[in-house]
Amino acid sequence: MVFPDGTGVNPGTKLVKAPSYPGIADDYRRTIRLLESLKPDIFLSFHSEFFDLEGKCARVAPQGVRAWLDPEGYRRRIAAEKAVFEKLVSHEKQAR
Repeated sequence: MVFPDGTGVNPGTKLVKAPSYPGIADDYRRTIRLLESLKPDIFLSFHSEFFDLEGKCARVAPQGVRAWLDPEGYRRRIAAEKAVFEKLVSHEKQAR
């Protein structure tokens, strides 16, 4: 089980141009690579919609604990977080 965190970029954080601190973008990428390397069966998040809490709770009665198993959902979530981060970097590079 894993509770992935550390990929969200707060508003106003500078990643490329006059970065909030030297190496910030590399730190985010290192975190994302680490999360990509994990292979959990179960994952949770601060935001229930990130891991389909409602759907999993609904499946508990017929499936039991197996309702919580979601390795593919984890991979999709981390891929989505990576895409959001890279989009922010790209947007910042293109901004004046």
